[in-house]
Amino acid sequence: GETGTGKEVVAQAIHASGPHRDEPLLSVNVAALPDTMVESELFGHERGAFTGADRKRVGILRAASSGTVFLDEIGELSLPVQAKLLRALEAREVTPVGADTAVPFRARILCATHRNLLERVRSGEFREDLYYRINVLRIDIPPLRARKEDIPLLAQHLLQRLASRSGRKAPAIEPAAMEALCAYDWPGNVRELSNVLERALILSEGRPITPRELPLQPAIPTPTAPEPAAAPPLMRLQDAIERFEREHVAAALLRCHGNREQAAKLLDLSPATLYRKLDKLGLKGFAVKDRGDARE
Repeated sequence: GETGTGKEVVAQAIHASGPHRDEPLLSVNVAALPDTMVESELFGHERGAFTGADRKRVGILRAASSGTVFLDEIGELSLPVQAKLLRALEAREVTPVGADTAVPFRARILCATHRNLLERVRSGEFREDLYYRINVLRIDIPPLRARKEDIPLLAQHLLQRLASRSGRKAPAIEPAAMEALCAYDWPGNVRELSNVLERALILSEGRPITPRELPLQPAIPTPTAPEPAAAPPLMRLQDAIERFEREHVAAALLRCHGNREQAAKLLDLSPATLYRKLDKLGLKGFAVKDRGDARE
């Protein structure tokens, strides 16, 4: 699903409805971790395995016990870490950084991404074997703009949750404001809806929320490519050659201050050949009035 659609909320619901709901649900956004830390975070490390490893760490795959591990933005893992994760999932065991032996783990794995992983497989950015290993049961979360009928219930729920955090009573949402919420396309999905309602809660100061309290950004129009300018007609090849030759000969005459013998030498031509070209190119009357000033 797109960013902000609520993928982690879905993961929480899956965990809460499962047989191991009393076990931990541990989440990690792998995109927020440097490659050097991903292995330690997932698989754990031994004390002294690297600089700063002053104590042993079991890693979330083992720390979750029989619970659930939620790997957010799985599509951002580097290829080397993907290979190690695949091996861990296949063998159901991990080798902590700095350890010599593997240790089994029992946790269930849920993965999320805002990318099209199959396209990344085709481009070589995601391992095909890992893709099929994690793609056992796929859940697509549609963007909020594709399920606008959910907006009234979501808005009321989010507003109540936001108000309870600050010890307030959730204000009502006027029909015109709700209509504005339902008409908006929500490029940031549920996360953007929550942020907009939080600002509206602050601005309304306990009064019913009106469209004035909704700082909705206007949709950004997709820029249309300008019509390509018509290409200028091409001149005949012979005309182009003659134009270049004329400008080149004129430049030689300018450099030689109109001295035709010197210009012929510069162009590696005989004086007679240069005279014929001047006549052919319309430069026979070419003269230099002052130093550096040419005219025909």
